[in-house]
Amino acid sequence: MTDVDNKALETLKLQLRHELEQLHGPLLGGQKLIAALGHGNAASLRQARRRERVPVPLFTLPSRRGFFALTRDVADWLAQARFTAVSPSAPQLSTDQGELSPDQPDTP
Repeated sequence: MTDVDNKALETLKLQLRHELEQLHGPLLGGQKLIAALGHGNAASLRQARRRERVPVPLFTLPSRRGFFALTRDVADWLAQARFTAVSPSAPQLSTDQGELSPDQPDTP
């Protein structure tokens, strides 16, 4: 990773941390945590936790039910996942014939 890439990643992490902490505070739990980690429901997150496939540290709090994560850990993970994404979100047009490139799906 180049210095430019590292700087872009750090900028994205800081931006996501700020936005998520403004919306949710320093902790994520319950449905907000489930959604932020990309799970559809609590059972999916429990299964991922059992398989040790949760990408951020989860912890419990005294006198509180469920698991929690630091908002900054989730923001950092999201930034890293976004930054290392390999495929573009939209099909790219071929420059010579104006058609979709062969590695892109041909769907509207």
